[in-house]
Amino acid sequence: MYPAFTAIRYDALARLKGSGRLSRFRPSHIQFGFRQTVTCVQFVITIALLASALIIYRQLQYMQETNLGFTKDHLLAITNPYDDGMYSRYEHFKSTAGQHPQVLSVSAGGNVPSENINNYTQAWVRNKKQGDGIHCAQIAVDYDFFATLQAKFVAGRDFSREHPSDQDGESSLPVKAARALGLQNPVGTEVSGINNASDPQRILGVIDDIHFRSFREEVPPVLFYLRPWSAVTIVLRLNGDVNRRNNGIS
Repeated sequence: MYPAFTAIRYDALARLKGSGRLSRFRPSHIQFGFRQTVTCVQFVITIALLASALIIYRQLQYMQETNLGFTKDHLLAITNPYDDGMYSRYEHFKSTAGQHPQVLSVSAGGNVPSENINNYTQAWVRNKKQGDGIHCAQIAVDYDFFATLQAKFVAGRDFSREHPSDQDGESSLPVKAARALGLQNPVGTEVSGINNASDPQRILGVIDDIHFRSFREEVPPVLFYLRPWSAVTIVLRLNGDVNRRNNGIS
């Protein structure tokens, strides 16, 4: 406000002529006093605020519009204590929750988005050297895991109860893992090193990359394999209808 107040105190014509005590306004004289300093500071602060607002807007837009690889809305994750009763507890909960009208789907996995992946392996394409493989995460999942997350398959298919062999040696992987292994057509390719198995596992499908952690962290290559009894974290897909009132799950 100080530069503006000072400017309106004097006649505009006098400022243009540079007469009398206003000679300091003459273009030929370059002075850098308090008023000029305040004006420059104002411009710097304004530019910084505008730049900050633009950066914040772009970051928020990026977070809201970037594909996470799954749908986070109406998705609930529940930690299942790791003990001898883990699987039986999960099966009972799954059968009970599945009858609730608000629950669309129930599944489980060794890790779910927002958790740190704690299981890694060295994976390589069959008939190639182990040294040519990649260091990647591996996650055990139950049936309907990808359907519950609403992860999109870009090739192949999901694990199916109609194919009992899926439990013995079948896997799925995101796009990034396929690229890291150098696979242009991953479906049907056999990969060794998954779950410390002696026999390679055949790739059933390819899904979009799933962001498990912050956008500041790079998405690691991941391989998913079917293990229905791996129920460390239970995930539920709810219908999101908050207007309906139902009895709770007991």
